Amino acid sequence: MQSTTNYLWLISDLLGQGATANVYRGRHKKTGDLYAVKVFNNLSFLRPLDVQMREFEVLKKLNHKNIVKLFAVEEEHPDMYERAVLRKDHQKKYGATVDLWSIGVTFYHAATGSLPFRPFEGPRRNKEVMYKIITEKPSGTISGHQKCENGKIEWSTEMPVSCSLSKGLQSLLTPVLANILEADQEKCWGFDQFFAETNDILHRTVVYVFSLQQATLHHVYIHEYNTAALFQELLSRRTSIPLHNQELLYEGRRLVLDPNRQAKTFPKTSRDNPIMLVSRESVATVGLIFEDPSPPKVQPRYDLDLDASYAKTFAGDVGHLWKTSESLLVYQELVRKGVRGLIELMKEDYSEIQHKKSEVFHLCNYCTQILEKTEQLFEVLMQANMLTTEYDEISDMHKKVLRISSSLEPIERTTQDIKSKFLPGGLLTDSWTQQVGTHPKDRNVEKIKVLLDAITAIYQQFKKDKAERRLPYNEEQIHKFDKQKLVLHASKARSLFTEECAMKYRLFISKSEEWMRKVHHVRKQLLGLSGQLISIEKEVTMLMERAIKLQEQLPQKVLPLVSSGMKPQAYLSQNTLVEMTLGMKKLKEEMEGVVKELAENNHFLERSDGGHV
Repeated sequence: MQSTTNYLWLISDLLGQGATANVYRGRHKKTGDLYAVKVFNNLSFLRPLDVQMREFEVLKKLNHKNIVKLFAVEEEHPDMYERAVLRKDHQKKYGATVDLWSIGVTFYHAATGSLPFRPFEGPRRNKEVMYKIITEKPSGTISGHQKCENGKIEWSTEMPVSCSLSKGLQSLLTPVLANILEADQEKCWGFDQFFAETNDILHRTVVYVFSLQQATLHHVYIHEYNTAALFQELLSRRTSIPLHNQELLYEGRRLVLDPNRQAKTFPKTSRDNPIMLVSRESVATVGLIFEDPSPPKVQPRYDLDLDASYAKTFAGDVGHLWKTSESLLVYQELVRKGVRGLIELMKEDYSEIQHKKSEVFHLCNYCTQILEKTEQLFEVLMQANMLTTEYDEISDMHKKVLRISSSLEPIERTTQDIKSKFLPGGLLTDSWTQQVGTHPKDRNVEKIKVLLDAITAIYQQFKKDKAERRLPYNEEQIHKFDKQKLVLHASKARSLFTEECAMKYRLFISKSEEWMRKVHHVRKQLLGLSGQLISIEKEVTMLMERAIKLQEQLPQKVLPLVSSGMKPQAYLSQNTLVEMTLGMKKLKEEMEGVVKELAENNHFLERSDGGHV
């Protein structure tokens, strides 16, 4: 039992240990409340006093749910503390570089579950290589591993696949690590710059975006005052989908962001309810990148130190499997949600094209009727030797409209074919998403968590066993039995992850990629239909406008002939000519009304290209 003025703890209740201190589970003497007690060893006192005090000052400032709060600082042996501090002048002095290096190592360890600099056999067994790593580390690198005995150091400037941080946060944190994991004090950041950079990260807001075709979840870190233009530019960097190909959906509806709209007014997003990004062009499926677990291995011999180490490794490995299995399920659920949204989007596009098709069919039929009557009129006038030059043009226009009308038949067949794809069992349904992959009802994530909890409990017991150094016979037998269960639980977790979570996820992603490829073809068809209908509409509208001009000229040509007393053919009376002229005026007014109506209705297809506000 160890104690200070207000706290006491057992040496066997070890929670964690480091190079300069151990952490124990302790209790307050008066209240009995549980506290984590950090006990510094003699090595810690070899640091300059200002460096030692800086740790306490920093901890006092920190206030976060995932960081242990500093309640008090007490001395266990004041005389020993004074002797340790008095000896500091005989040791090498270190400045902020050492503290920042330690922070960098802690950040990396927390994010990846492993130390950034690892000689073969570990830093404590291979101190010479460890010294070489930290002194010869190239600037800009954040990790260095020696994977075999006497092997070369493999440096990296990026986080490993095992990193639990999002790519968005990695992109912000990696430059910070590169500048504090720096042995050269001239190049290493100071505390002011470190706090400025980390404070900037902490004051950003996160926008969750799921890229549907790529099947990847992105965390975009931006300030609340940043604009949508910057947001979509960052999104383009993360996904390689350029701005002009980005379509956004939120809760199943199109989302159009004004370029000047500030991030604080964006829809509220979360991991389970992100903004969906759909690319207008085909993109490769990426999915969640993860490593397959290796089989758990242990030495059969009884060794308290080694067994505690094995248990710690297993707890970390299975913990990683649990988090990965949860992420795999989340990604599949987001694909399912995105597929439903994309189908609704395509239904809207199809409905708008159907509407435009009806308009164009009506326009062609109306234009055909008008030109047919106009052609008949001009034919009569030509036979009366009153007009000759315009008849051929009107006849050609009539034939062109008839050809255009006949070209609508393939469009009708294509739209009917697309319509059939929305029917049950067709391509544009989400039934396939329910037939493959894993689902929440499978409870695979919960099963792995149960195994993880069992492994963690064994690890906690093994730490206590290790502190005892020697166990009585009965406890030793229990320890050996728990070791067997440790391997069994880890093997079960690995099998469950590999054969259920990972295998079914890969099948799901493969099916998703195939479906997205086919859907992209249908979206291209819809886009093509839209273009064809707009082109036909423009061409027919031009023909109608030309017909209107010809009709405007008709009274100017016919009435002077009638009023001058010119005698047309006997069968064409003066009253008949006047009636035909007035009738053409009425037709002209009707045609102008149709053209105006079409112009007002064009916003339907524009929505397909620009999206809904």
